[in-house]
Amino acid sequence: MNAGDFRRASTFAVLSDTNTPHRRLRGVISTQSEALLSLSQASREPCFRSPRTGKPIHVSQLYRWIRRGARAADGALVRLEAIKLPGGLRTSREAIARFIGALNAALPPTPPPGPLSDSQSGDEAELLAAGFEIASTEGVGDERV
Repeated sequence: MNAGDFRRASTFAVLSDTNTPHRRLRGVISTQSEALLSLSQASREPCFRSPRTGKPIHVSQLYRWIRRGARAADGALVRLEAIKLPGGLRTSREAIARFIGALNAALPPTPPPGPLSDSQSGDEAELLAAGFEIASTEGVGDERV
């Protein structure tokens, strides 16, 4: 064994250590309590079918959600949980439900608009002086029959 072989062997030993930062846990799927699905089975789940055509999504979309994630309404990155087995990646119905729930997490309510600032009320005065009518915002959206 020469010096180059020793460096390669020691590098492999360091990289294969489970405490290194490049080894991330891809989810918390319990193999005992959750039924595992292959990605092709998961793509045929009703929640992943096209509402217009009824076709299942492509398996590559699930793979992208596992690797890269998807943006939730609040801007957070959410990944589909999966585990890697010798037969390939597996997910579960529970992991799919957690993924969809995290994507649709409620955003904090937006505050109502405040009173007009001085510059806005000044703009309205200029428009009124020029002969324009200012529509009131009261009752906007109310439909009269």
